[in-house]
Amino acid sequence: MADERFKSITPSRVTPPELDTSKDINAEAAAAGAQRYNQAVSTRQTRRMYAETARFFDCLEIVEPGVVQLHRWRPDPGTTDLDREVSGYGAIGRKP
Repeated sequence: MADERFKSITPSRVTPPELDTSKDINAEAAAAGAQRYNQAVSTRQTRRMYAETARFFDCLEIVEPGVVQLHRWRPDPGTTDLDREVSGYGAIGRKP
């Protein structure tokens, strides 16, 4: 379930985006990249499975196309590389 604290402070009809690195796409390469990233920064990267990312939208109306890999969220017409796998999910939701 989405964070009730977030829901209570978000005005109606606001569209907060959620972008997450994934741990279920290209898992080994993504884990290695996250490890390198986390060694270089003070704010560590949290990688999530699809369902873990989708749960942030439990109390929101999800804008189409929903929770998808980042490069597949409303791509420009003619985009040709949508078959590749990108280790991240994104979506936008509206508070009812």
